[in-house]
Amino acid sequence: MNASTDNQRSDLFVFLLLLVILITAFYLLRPPLLLLLHYGFGLGPSAEQAAVPQPDDLWTSPSPSQPQVIVPPAPPASLASASAMLSEERWVKDEYAQMSASMQQVAEQIFVLTNGERASRSLTELLDEINLAEIAVRHSRDMLERTYLSHDSPDGDGPAQRVARLHRTLFGLTSENVAEYSSQSIPDDALAAEFNQMWMESPGHRRNILAANSTHLGVGCAEGADASISRNQMRKCTQLFANAYAFADKPIPEEASVGARLRTSLYPVSGKPLPTSIVQTDLATDRPPQGAVPAALVQNGSRAEGQLDLVGPPGLYNLSIHVPSPDGTGGYLIIPGPFVWVR
Repeated sequence: MNASTDNQRSDLFVFLLLLVILITAFYLLRPPLLLLLHYGFGLGPSAEQAAVPQPDDLWTSPSPSQPQVIVPPAPPASLASASAMLSEERWVKDEYAQMSASMQQVAEQIFVLTNGERASRSLTELLDEINLAEIAVRHSRDMLERTYLSHDSPDGDGPAQRVARLHRTLFGLTSENVAEYSSQSIPDDALAAEFNQMWMESPGHRRNILAANSTHLGVGCAEGADASISRNQMRKCTQLFANAYAFADKPIPEEASVGARLRTSLYPVSGKPLPTSIVQTDLATDRPPQGAVPAALVQNGSRAEGQLDLVGPPGLYNLSIHVPSPDGTGGYLIIPGPFVWVR
């Protein structure tokens, strides 16, 4: 009886020992075996499959094959540092940055989805704005060509600086969403839905999409070969929002001489008050330079009209408008507009 029990225990011990050896061998041999299957026989998950985001790991440090998002900044209260960010070599407006037919479709669908998110929450529809879309395309293309994902370019300019430099009629505040997605083939509508979902699941991006005071939106996307994953395509998209207060009837000139007189005619965005004055602002101090005097804007029908005398010294300046404060205290809001090089 005792001998039989001892034999059973011995057999059980041998079985458990073999099981431990097999498990240990499996974990030791698994990595080289997987490498052999992947590189020797072409087995294993494809790059396209690896690019599909999983809900649990979407917001952890993503690999290059996963969607990636950047937390957006608050709308800038000052453009004081922009003079150091913009060199004269970049003070040019290139030809219109055309999107491919596929990226155009993705951008249009993102625009529709964004307004759908707002409509479902009884928020006003954002208006399509071609200049914002152009600036968004440029930023997406720049991120693609210089392989980065950020609101700030390697040159240091952010969304507010890009808008002030390239949008020659807008006076307003801006915010921005950016994201990227790498995979092989994916339908345009599915790709747009991926971008929309990423942004809506991120509190900062969601806040931009659902901001009650936003009025306009431009969407731009770019695609190209993924430098990190062969056979994959990288897509980068930018949403550029504006809380617009007024637009100039004619583009503000990019350059003007000291002493030049700028004649302006502005029309307010629906629901916004007429601006009362326009002023030249020194970007280094965020204040009017010495000798600069705000020019009164006089109502002429639905327009606010006036003329501003530019002062020196030569440099990069911002034009801003004063808008009556909505709180009825008699104060005003300072709303930034285009940059001007004063020569």
